[in-house]
Amino acid sequence: MLQGAIAAIRAGTANTLYYTLSTIAQTLSGAFALMAAFVVFKLQFTATQIADSARPVARAAALVRLRRESKFQEVYDGSEAAILAVENRKPYLATLRRELGKSLAFKKKLVRLLWVSSALTGVTLLYSVFLLSLTDSIPASGCAGTVLAVAVGLFTTCIISYALVLVAAVRDSTG
Repeated sequence: MLQGAIAAIRAGTANTLYYTLSTIAQTLSGAFALMAAFVVFKLQFTATQIADSARPVARAAALVRLRRESKFQEVYDGSEAAILAVENRKPYLATLRRELGKSLAFKKKLVRLLWVSSALTGVTLLYSVFLLSLTDSIPASGCAGTVLAVAVGLFTTCIISYALVLVAAVRDSTG
C-alpha cells in the first residue's frame, strides 16, 4: 500500500514538473517576443533621434564623414571644442549635442538591458527544456522541489528583467 502511494506521488510530481517547465518555456517565449518587439521599435526611434541630432553637430564640427558612416559616438566625442567655439552665435548646437549624448547613452543602456534579459531568457529556456526530458526521473532522485524552485526563481528573474527593460524603454531618452 505504501509503495502504491509513493508511486502515485512520484507520478503526480512528474506531471507537475512537466506542466510547470513547459508553461515556463511557453510563457517566457511569448513575453520575450513582445518585449523585444517593443524595444526594437524604441531603438529604431532612438536611432532616428541620434541621426537627426548628429547632422547639424557634425556639420558645425566638420565631422560630416563620421556622421555619414554612422559613427555618432565619434561625432559626439569630437565635436565639443567646435560647438563651444560657436555656442554664442548658435546656442541650439550645444543643445543638440547634449541631446545627442543623452540619446547615445540611452541606446547603450537599453541594448545592455536587452542583452541581459536575452541571456537570462536563454538560460531559463535551456533549463526548462532540458529538464522536460527528465521529468520522469527527477522525482525518483528526490530533487523535484529544488528543480521547481530553481525554475520558478529563473522565471521570476526573467519577468523582472523584462519589466526593467520596458521601464527603461518607456522613459524619455532625452530626460
